[in-house]
Amino acid sequence: MHPKTNHYIPDNTFNDLTPPASICPLPTRAPADYCAYVPIVSNIKINSKNDYFPVTISGKVNLTFNSQVDSQQLPLIMYNIDWGDNTQTVMSGVEMRDKPNANLPHSLYHLYGYWELKSKRAVDQGLNNNNVYCGLNGGPVNNFNGVGNGNSCPVGQDCCLVQPKINIKDNWDWCSGQIDSTGAMAQTPNGKNDCSIYQKFGDETAVANDGWIVVTF
Repeated sequence: MHPKTNHYIPDNTFNDLTPPASICPLPTRAPADYCAYVPIVSNIKINSKNDYFPVTISGKVNLTFNSQVDSQQLPLIMYNIDWGDNTQTVMSGVEMRDKPNANLPHSLYHLYGYWELKSKRAVDQGLNNNNVYCGLNGGPVNNFNGVGNGNSCPVGQDCCLVQPKINIKDNWDWCSGQIDSTGAMAQTPNGKNDCSIYQKFGDETAVANDGWIVVTF
């Protein structure tokens, strides 16, 4: 407002802010920093187990996980559950709170069946999508391309293995990275809207080849 005329004077010095395109150095964001924190997916469990879960022939499983988004980057605007069987559950277009409390996680259900997995494994699902691994009695499992994952079927049972994975996106269009068994960030997105990185079931265990749902017959 002009001190003599009492008229408002237009101020064109304000610049419309866009979300930052760089990741903040850890551990904290300084007031002058113009950067983003990568959202975190953690504590992925299947029926309360974080390393391995058996299903006989077919069964419904309960997947739970925690999400953590910086307070300045809320709300959470997307989560994507890739169930490992060439199906996904995507929630987007809504504003959500993150759920960092281990006692109050996100919770979803999914049905797995041995014969459905076996039929999917027999068909080429396309580049990077042959993620169902099957094998015979006590033998190694492999996908459509004949590539194994280091696991074998239980003795006396044929089986198929799948590994669910998750990513999320915050209100600044930053997608989640991947943390390791120590909780450290092992992989970060290449930039905003890069949602190619997933946190997999078993990533937070220190045991090789963990994190698989084993559906037996």
